Amino acid sequence: MASFLDIPLFMVVSFLLLTLVVGIYFSRKITSLQQYAVGNRQFATATLVATVLATAYGEGGLMRNVQQVHQLGLYWIILDLLAGFDLYIISKLALYMGRFMGHLSMPETMGSVYGKYARIITALSGICDAIATIAMQISAMSLAISLCLDSVHPKAITVVVTVILIGYSSFGGIRAVAFTDVLQFITFAIIIPILAWFMLKSTGKSVTEIIPFLQSQEKFQLRTVLHFDMNLVAMCLLLLSFLMGYIEPPTLQRVYMSSSTMQAGKVFLYATIFSFVITLLIMLIGLFVFVAAPDLPVTAIWGYIMAHVPPVFKGMVCISLLAMAMSTADSKLNACAVMISHDMLQSIRGPEKAPYAHQLRLAMWTSIGIGVLAMVLTFYCNDLLNLLKLSLDFSLPIATAPFILAVLGFRGTARTALIGMGTGIVSILAWNQWIEPKTAINGSFICMVANGLAMMVAHYLFKQPENTGWIGPDRTCIQMKQVHVRKQRAQKEAIKNGLIDIKATLAKLQPSHVALTYTGIYIVLTNLLVYCIASIMDHGGWLMAQLLVGACFLGYKTFLPAIPKSMPGWLLGLIWVIGLSFCLPINAIWHWWQGTPLLLNVGLSLAHLAVTLLVFPLYLGVSFVMVTLCMTIYCSAIYCTKPFLLMLSPLGVALLLLLCLGFGLLILGIFIYLKGKINACFDQVGYLKDSAQMRASQKHKEALYDAAMASPIGLGLSRRYGSILGKAVHKMEEAISFLDSNMPLCKQDFQSIINKLYDWVAYFSKKEQAKAHALLQPDKISLDQLINKLESTLSQEVADPPRLLVEQTVDPSGVLASHMVCDVHQVVYSLVQAVLRVSGRLDGSISPIVSIQLHATALQFKRADAIDSSVPDWMLFQAIGWVVRNVSISSEALPKVKPLYSDQVGTMGSEGKQAVRPSIDLQQETIASIVYAHYGYVEYPADGKPCTMLLVLPIDVTEIRDKMMARLPIDCLTSAAPVTPKEQADAMMALMQFHDYVCRSSCKVDPIDVGMISNLLLLLRQHFGLKRHASGQLFYIRVIGIAELVIEWAFHSPKVIYAALLYELVRHTCLPLSYVKEHYNLGVYACVLNVVGVDKRQSLDHPSLLYVQNRLKEAIKEDHVQLSVLFIKLAERLYDLRHAFGYTLLEEVKYMAYETLIVDVVLAKQYLGSEIAEALSQAAKQALEIYHQKAAV
Repeated sequence: MASFLDIPLFMVVSFLLLTLVVGIYFSRKITSLQQYAVGNRQFATATLVATVLATAYGEGGLMRNVQQVHQLGLYWIILDLLAGFDLYIISKLALYMGRFMGHLSMPETMGSVYGKYARIITALSGICDAIATIAMQISAMSLAISLCLDSVHPKAITVVVTVILIGYSSFGGIRAVAFTDVLQFITFAIIIPILAWFMLKSTGKSVTEIIPFLQSQEKFQLRTVLHFDMNLVAMCLLLLSFLMGYIEPPTLQRVYMSSSTMQAGKVFLYATIFSFVITLLIMLIGLFVFVAAPDLPVTAIWGYIMAHVPPVFKGMVCISLLAMAMSTADSKLNACAVMISHDMLQSIRGPEKAPYAHQLRLAMWTSIGIGVLAMVLTFYCNDLLNLLKLSLDFSLPIATAPFILAVLGFRGTARTALIGMGTGIVSILAWNQWIEPKTAINGSFICMVANGLAMMVAHYLFKQPENTGWIGPDRTCIQMKQVHVRKQRAQKEAIKNGLIDIKATLAKLQPSHVALTYTGIYIVLTNLLVYCIASIMDHGGWLMAQLLVGACFLGYKTFLPAIPKSMPGWLLGLIWVIGLSFCLPINAIWHWWQGTPLLLNVGLSLAHLAVTLLVFPLYLGVSFVMVTLCMTIYCSAIYCTKPFLLMLSPLGVALLLLLCLGFGLLILGIFIYLKGKINACFDQVGYLKDSAQMRASQKHKEALYDAAMASPIGLGLSRRYGSILGKAVHKMEEAISFLDSNMPLCKQDFQSIINKLYDWVAYFSKKEQAKAHALLQPDKISLDQLINKLESTLSQEVADPPRLLVEQTVDPSGVLASHMVCDVHQVVYSLVQAVLRVSGRLDGSISPIVSIQLHATALQFKRADAIDSSVPDWMLFQAIGWVVRNVSISSEALPKVKPLYSDQVGTMGSEGKQAVRPSIDLQQETIASIVYAHYGYVEYPADGKPCTMLLVLPIDVTEIRDKMMARLPIDCLTSAAPVTPKEQADAMMALMQFHDYVCRSSCKVDPIDVGMISNLLLLLRQHFGLKRHASGQLFYIRVIGIAELVIEWAFHSPKVIYAALLYELVRHTCLPLSYVKEHYNLGVYACVLNVVGVDKRQSLDHPSLLYVQNRLKEAIKEDHVQLSVLFIKLAERLYDLRHAFGYTLLEEVKYMAYETLIVDVVLAKQYLGSEIAEALSQAAKQALEIYHQKAAV
């Protein structure tokens, strides 16, 4: 029998040896105090969650909670449950600690804000708190050993356990503490539920008997708790103290151990969830003990527990209690060692001195000394609740309030912090001396509040330096808030869109033929099996309804293939949702309500809910599962009144229900997790497929564009000269060919050559980007949606994408737009490349956060005439400047966003394109090509480092693309429509008829030179060829049509007729002005020069164009050629309006018509006569009718 009783001792010794081995194994390779204090900051989230819970749940806490639940009842249950939010408070507080993540301890953070004296006081209060807590754990260990082990002296084992604890925590540092905490957490997390089950078994009562018994007890009635008295006040203040009590150095050390504030927040959030489960199990132990023995004194509770567990399990209980005590005590010891060797020592020696050479050794010996001191304290005080209050008195009133204020952004002086701390110390001493003995109310929280209020009063009462006060949160906190806000907006938008377009939402739910078939088979088989196994005979109607729905699913598309095609998709989706919810979730609830055999019902429910998760989208499936679980839990009470169903006792039924519920939740949780992973994989596959489809579609569009833009003449020139430059040289050769060796050159000739070069530069600059502009697929998207797409694409592109911090700056240049019209896929891709570039993915120095600053700016485009750029046409478009940067880059190094970015030739010219670096950067070129396709602007750092980038994108790219109508040379105006032989013959006939018409219109006073007309017509035919104007007319037919109108209006001036024929040649071909000057008189030359120089209708009324200020002035005045500009330009406009039906660009027709009615008609009335004005007005109105007819189609 003695050997049997030694088994618990053997189990305890084995556990202690395992803990020592784990501690020694992870104690290796500690070479610095930072490794001793926080490790390498690369702990897994699960490891940190385990060590947080192991530190939070000490043995003293377990024993105290069980005793207090038994003694205080519902008071303590509510207190303990609400106190579970203490870790949640730290999870939120950790998000604001980004500025302090490089620290090693809480006192160091206090010192960085309030100075060295605040740091010393915080360290001293933390050390006193830790000593009290360690003493509480040692006292609890001694009590546990005396209860569980009878064969040895309890103090001997306590000393051994304490020595092991001090050993691995002193020499192993935080790594040994963390990984032994994991072992200890797993140990007590397994044993506590088993202990709760033994206590339930010891009651000998069922759940239906326990609940009425507890309701009959005074201490478990809600009205007792809600009755206002001093006990309620004391409990509320103690609850508040508990909520703030974990803001202490050992707990916050887990924040400093995290790799980031985001990981720290997740760690404490997960720990909060698990803590509720552990707390519930601990409270169940106290409840079951109370049910079994309600009159037990507090000191006899754990003796009763040990007497009602199997002898072998006593060793397991002892191991659990030791694990909880050791996991809390070792964390306190490590924190104390860091505070003394790091905070106290550095504060005394001064931060300017070199680090102490034996700092690590000092930390180890300090840990040993603190452990011994805590053992001594145990002999003077072994009451667990008093030790808990003592620990609260040391930490809460002194350092908690200043630390919270510092984390939330308060920056005060050392005097302000010392006033607050002094107030907290005096307050707690006075409270413990005069108030607590009379009221039994713990004053820790009240003194903490007094501390904070004193700091605020001191700060605002006394004069403070400029660098004090409140500062904003750090980038990490702002970034996480932005992500949360964007997710909320996206969810609201999705819900709103789903409700607005409910039919589209239902249409997405319609099933495939395979899903219908297999679901129908499942429904039919499960219903038949359940009714056969359970022998249900009195609910045939329910069975028939289930079988009918299953048969409809099974044969819907098989026997009625035509009906699905005729029914709308939303109706199919609605029928599918209703039918499936009836056969799966509602069917499961019905079986629970009818009391189907328990094991069969549990299996059926799990199967139905699993299928529900499988066939529905995750959001809809989880909703069905949660509602079904709530309903089944409510309906499961029926089994407690019908234990004969399984021939089990009520206790067995209750245990089986709990076991099945836990097992089912575990299965469904795993299923939901796997469904989420599968959805993520499907999203990745869909993203890759969409990317490939987009690339293929883009290539197809490019091929179609190339085929549409290619003309026989253009292809011939391309083959002849081999390049665009050769084509330009060929055009210049044509211009020079008009000159002979005896023809003098003048200033106008050189200007004409320069203008032609300028013309072709503009043309080729446009042509280079015309393809990119034409292939854009603009869509309207909000900035929030664009950022969401950017984050989603980043997560698909890389495994650990950088997080985005979006900053919207307030610029005096304008208000930032909320939406953009752009090619979403291209813009997102360019932003993805920019973010990956500045985050350091190329050189390996990855930044966790990338900042995107949004600025309101503008793009200005100068559309200049190719020959006369004296009167430019400026167009202004609103834009957004995206400054993408690494957060480590200072604000001074960022590119400055200008209020206006000007373009000269349509592609930002020298302003918009920076000099190309010698090395080829494909990523940079890709980003630039997309931005330039959107008429944007790109700026890189001058030093070439990929740390920041400026992208300027227009708010509405379609607006720019529609208005950027460049005046290009004749080649780009060539229509792809072929010229038929009949049309060529008609054109030749028109030339001859025009020749005859001109000859008949000749005036005897100033006759028309017939030979010159013939030469001009030949010149027109030769240089225009078969090229068409935008109106669809052949160019030379359009020229003679304009000339006919000029003859009709100005028959008395042959020079105007010659100029009308020459104007289009000079404007659209390479005919130089020197050729006109040499072969025609000065009047013709001046007329052509003036007509070519006019680009805007308003300029026709400008005196400088009606009177040329040079040596030809008198000659021109004599022939009244100053009106030739109006004759030719208005004749050109009238002809184009009368042929408006041939235009493909309707907006150009609309623009011409309105401009004619506003400007041309007024000029015609003023200078030429009412008949011409009436003709222009009538043609403009007819053109508008054509525009409206075509636009309606």
